[in-house]
Amino acid sequence: MKIQSRPFGEVEIEESRIITVQGGMFGFEGYERFVLVGVPEQKPFEWLQCVDEPTIAFVILRPDVFMPNYKLVMSDADKSALNVQSESELLCYAVCVIPDDMRKITVNLKGPVVIHPKTLRGRQVISLVEQYTVRHPLFDSQKDQSPAAAPPAEGGA
Repeated sequence: MKIQSRPFGEVEIEESRIITVQGGMFGFEGYERFVLVGVPEQKPFEWLQCVDEPTIAFVILRPDVFMPNYKLVMSDADKSALNVQSESELLCYAVCVIPDDMRKITVNLKGPVVIHPKTLRGRQVISLVEQYTVRHPLFDSQKDQSPAAAPPAEGGA
C-alpha cells in the first residue's frame, strides 16, 4: 500500500504494520491509523505517520534512550483499553517538538504514545508520574545526555 507523507513523499507500507491509535492523538482525534517510519540516519528518532492525512506526522523517541530511569505509569482504564495487565507489555514513545535551535528540543513525557506490539493497537495516554511534563528538555545542559543521532530537520507536529 502506498501512502503520502509530508516528510517523505510517497511511502510504501505494509497494511499489516498499520497501528490503530484509539481515539487518535491529542488534538488530532479524528485520525486513528498510523504507521511507524524509521530512517536509519535519524535513529533513535522515528516518525509516527498518519496513514489517512499526509500532513500529520509526529517525530517520536523512546524515552529510555535519553532517560534510562523513565517509568511508564498509566491508568487502569488505559491498560484495559489496550488489553494489557502491565505497562511492560507496551512500547512507549514520547512526541518531540523540534524548534530551529536543536539544543532546545522538548519531549512530551506526560502524554506518551503507547503501542501494543502484538495487536498494533495504540493510545496516547496521560502518565500518572507527577514530575513528568509535556515539554521536558531533551538535552540536559548539566548532564549532556545527547541521543545517538541528530534529530530530523522537520519539526514535530
